[in-house]
Amino acid sequence: MRDPRIAEIVANALAHFDEKRYLLYAWVVMPNHAHLVLSLAAGERIDRVMQSIKGFSSHTVNRLLGRAGSLWLSDYFDRSIRGAEQLARCIRYVERNPLKAGMCDWPWVRSHWSRVESPGGTPGDCGRDVRAPRSS
Repeated sequence: MRDPRIAEIVANALAHFDEKRYLLYAWVVMPNHAHLVLSLAAGERIDRVMQSIKGFSSHTVNRLLGRAGSLWLSDYFDRSIRGAEQLARCIRYVERNPLKAGMCDWPWVRSHWSRVESPGGTPGDCGRDVRAPRSS
């Protein structure tokens, strides 16, 4: 996802169902992985949401590059967030991920603090890790 065309495809896939199937608080597309902090809409399941994001982005990237096969690893890491303070830590972690990797002005990161009731807390190790793609 170092290729801006691929990063944009993944970012658009993450944002596509925002406010429909889930509410995004923050996301970042890194060169070899992605993080997102979200809350699911009623009736949604994380496995189906992730399958949708990964399936669409994989299909679109493969079409762009003229290839076939899997882009993403089959699994993903998720974590439950318990409370506004932990949510704020997770959002800050996602926001700061590019800076920690030495990438200033990384364009593939967004946060929506207006959706958070009480943005307290400090940076921590949390968020949703979509796992590295096999290649990009």
